[in-house]
Amino acid sequence: MAAEISVIIPAYNIEGYIERAIRSALDQHGTTVEVIVVNNGSVDGTLAAISRITDERVKLIDLQTNVGAAVARNMAIAEATATWIAILDGDDAFLPDRLARCMMRARMLKADIIVDNLDVHRESDGRHYPMYPPAWFARLGILTLADFIDGNRSFLGGGISLGYLKPVISAEFFRRHKIAYDPTLRIGEDYMVLAECLGYGALCAVEPVAGYQYTVRSGSTSHRITFEDLTRIAEGDAKFTTRFSLNAVAMRAQKNRTAALKDAFAFTKLINALKQRDAKAAFKAVAERPIAVWYLWRPIWARITRLLKGPAQKTTQELLKQKTVLLFYREYESDSFFKHDRYLKRILRPLYRRLRRRQKNSGFAVSFDLMQRGLKKAGYAVHINDYRTARAHPQYPVGLVGFPSLLDDWKLPNPAVLGPSLYDHPLVAPDILKDFRFKKYAVLGPWVMNMFKPVYGDACFSWFAGIDLEEWPDLSAGPKTFDFLIYDKVYWDREEAEKNLIAPILAALDKKGLTYRRIRYKMYDYETYRELLKGARGMLFLSHHETQGIACQEALASNVPILAWDKGVWTDPLWHKFSPIQPRASSVPFFSPDCGEKFRDISEFENALDRFMNNRSRYTPRAYVEQNLSMDISARLYAEAYFGLISEQALHKNH
Repeated sequence: MAAEISVIIPAYNIEGYIERAIRSALDQHGTTVEVIVVNNGSVDGTLAAISRITDERVKLIDLQTNVGAAVARNMAIAEATATWIAILDGDDAFLPDRLARCMMRARMLKADIIVDNLDVHRESDGRHYPMYPPAWFARLGILTLADFIDGNRSFLGGGISLGYLKPVISAEFFRRHKIAYDPTLRIGEDYMVLAECLGYGALCAVEPVAGYQYTVRSGSTSHRITFEDLTRIAEGDAKFTTRFSLNAVAMRAQKNRTAALKDAFAFTKLINALKQRDAKAAFKAVAERPIAVWYLWRPIWARITRLLKGPAQKTTQELLKQKTVLLFYREYESDSFFKHDRYLKRILRPLYRRLRRRQKNSGFAVSFDLMQRGLKKAGYAVHINDYRTARAHPQYPVGLVGFPSLLDDWKLPNPAVLGPSLYDHPLVAPDILKDFRFKKYAVLGPWVMNMFKPVYGDACFSWFAGIDLEEWPDLSAGPKTFDFLIYDKVYWDREEAEKNLIAPILAALDKKGLTYRRIRYKMYDYETYRELLKGARGMLFLSHHETQGIACQEALASNVPILAWDKGVWTDPLWHKFSPIQPRASSVPFFSPDCGEKFRDISEFENALDRFMNNRSRYTPRAYVEQNLSMDISARLYAEAYFGLISEQALHKNH
């Protein structure tokens, strides 16, 4: 039977690795392969290691002299007979189902090329971690030429480089466009091949699960790019932009890559001038490109930062003894008016909210604050965004909370609890838990669990932000001055809701002679809210749905009963993307008959209002919060999931 995939393996002086590479290709599940190995003039035992494998699917091209990796690959590709071509470096390996997953992705999207994430294996300490942030990489979906160019401008390190991708390419597409590896490039030949394919219009699908194991060998040293390398890359880019017509987005990405290349030229000139003690040449390099000084200063600054970070790290046992919880949190931020204005907004936002008397934090921030306060109150040592400790203890768990952007550049290998928050629906990131690091997902509210568990399975666990009962004391004994505080959190289909829900409710209250005060979501501060709760005999809570509903629960903790509009469905417009039927949801996911009453729509409102008024003195909402939503229970639920990730190996590892 003809092979589906030709695996190309160039090999030069890698006797300790080549057999593993070949066997990883031969052991692929769910597809058929031929393996073409080029012994590229090795002078060690590489040829003997190859010869020990007698499988008839292995073809050997034995070269007496080293012709370079590019020529070796081109020779092997010329001998390939399969429908697809996969490149494998001789010191790397495929994970067992890598090629089957790539083929499934290719068939699903009718792709010409498939790329997947890389599982980096660092031999010096045995660590495994993904080459690219999994959430960011998965969201690429289809890798465009603009994406690829933009992801290849880190010539001096410090950023993402998509040049490490090892594509699986249609052999027919490869040959039809006469694509080949450029033997004049010592580095960057992988980039140019994939760029040419994309330039010719190839559809490149992204398989988010890492299937290629990239080895960082013990004792290996960093390769410093040379002036000659940069010259070759610049010449290759010039040829590329001449041959291919780039759209506006790709052209902008190319301009950014060219600017980064100029930075690298300037830095290399500066380094060479300093080595030769040529002050004039050094000043000239800085004058031409002042940013070169930053690249010179960057490693020095990194060293100073490490020295300033204080005493030696604690051992894993010490972290456990102190019940240490490492939490990482990031709010959503974006530029509004000009580039990087999010940093200015970060400074001005608290002042603006204070002047406008608005809520100072988002719901995500409030939930995170309650999480870390609850853990501290329960005796846990909470560290927030402590990257240093997490890096020093790669097997110690971490908690990742807030917006998905936190995962975009998350590279640490620590086992992790995800959430709460992060995703509105599991199908936004259905494969996120295939990342070997992500073990648990914190889910808010029963209806949210019903949405997430079918996708994320047993990784889901129930959690809630505990309510601080000292901060929200019982207000039932104080003087009451009006009947209802109307908490208005209606924002989708606002005009329709004003007409068909809010106006009829107000009319019904007026008809019964009931008094009320109104506040809108995010249009108040906590001092105002607390004062209003003091005077309210009850709260009328109007919200489409809530994953928890902290403001509602703060009222319950204050012993203010709730009359809640509970439509019963997930109203977020996102639902159309994920389900043909509107999912079930609730505006009061944590609620009982002791807390008050609910109504589904305006037709049920007056009956619910009558029940509420008749039973108002009998409701005991604070007792419900004490028994079900306390900080102690919240901390216990999170700690059980978090410390459950600590392995026996971590317990006995003293670093």
